[in-house]
Amino acid sequence: DFWYGFVFYIILLAILWFGYRAVGQKPQQPVSNKRYYTVNSAYLALMAVVIIFFVRGATFSASSYPINMNDAFLYTANPSHTSVILSNPFCIIRTMARTKDIPNLHYFDDKVAQNMAPTTHTSVDGNVYDIDQKTNVVVIILESFGKAHIKGLSDQFKPGQEANTPFIDSLMDHSYVFTNAFQNGRRSVDALPAIWASIPSFKNHFLSLPNAVATYHALPACMEEMGYSTAFFHGGVRETMGFVSFGKIAGIDDFYMREDYEAEMGTDDFDGKWGIWAHKFMPYLHKKLNTMSQQNKPFFATFFSLSSHHPYALPAGMENKFSEGTLPIHRSIKYSDYAVKEFFNSIKNEPWYNNTLFIITADHSSGADSKKFNKQPYEYSIPLMFFKPGGKFVGKDDHVMQHMDVM
Repeated sequence: DFWYGFVFYIILLAILWFGYRAVGQKPQQPVSNKRYYTVNSAYLALMAVVIIFFVRGATFSASSYPINMNDAFLYTANPSHTSVILSNPFCIIRTMARTKDIPNLHYFDDKVAQNMAPTTHTSVDGNVYDIDQKTNVVVIILESFGKAHIKGLSDQFKPGQEANTPFIDSLMDHSYVFTNAFQNGRRSVDALPAIWASIPSFKNHFLSLPNAVATYHALPACMEEMGYSTAFFHGGVRETMGFVSFGKIAGIDDFYMREDYEAEMGTDDFDGKWGIWAHKFMPYLHKKLNTMSQQNKPFFATFFSLSSHHPYALPAGMENKFSEGTLPIHRSIKYSDYAVKEFFNSIKNEPWYNNTLFIITADHSSGADSKKFNKQPYEYSIPLMFFKPGGKFVGKDDHVMQHMDVM
């Protein structure tokens, strides 16, 4: 079917052969060993830097991961086109020793397992909570906001101990909160496949596997089928952890990243490490949600924060605004909680606010100052809460939940 490819290959070989004959091999003057090793060592060092630069996705940004096969989706949304973009040697290197069989473990009889954890779920009538297919949905994923840091969820805070998340704690009183929620991966790169597509990560990050180059019927695509516009917001660069490449195949229409922010707002708000400060990026999120609300259809938006990531820096002028906690991360969590509070204060008078369901969770936990949250399974526990302004969707649920259940 592709005979013309073979013909092109022959023509290319002929051009290379004639080109080599035309250029010829020029005799080289002998050089001393000292000069030889000096020049070639310089070439080696230069090529090492160049190779590392391109392997990391043509960037040295700390927020970028080495390129994977799914990064081909940065240039196409059609999985069948990725084979044109990807090279065979690259695919072999990225999949080497990663295509292991997963054992089919069977611990319980099917009837017993089904009774313990039913796979068929019956949804509750959304009208009870004033939620329907015209309700906007905003997913807020907070970097490193483990359950251990949240006073409203943790039973390990001492009497009178200061809360790290006073706003999130206050919002729980008006939300439906799952008190036993868990992450489905170990790092930030694992969160979106779990939340958007119900795909967990085990020993290897899902987006680093060859399986990531596939077609998904993920949550954003489902929302789009129901008439929603979809968008993803993150203050990092477009290559960050494969967020954009995975988002494109998951069904996200529009992406608003660091490049887009800086094109509109300038370059003064970069935190020097990961991306745009939370208290600067969230007003930008507010602005874009206003634009989405004017499209005469509901919207589904996901915001992934980054400011509570190591090295836990604070913006200039805010160093003394937040007190020290029992862990280095606590001040940056207090700052991120403050940014979320300012965001909600700014949007509460918007016409779309009361018709929006906010899903608030974390990408993963991040250590703890207590023995309980440093042991399994609690070391993987995170917040998961649904907030719908109006007060009907309120309560606490002790059932075990996870990122995969959001979809």
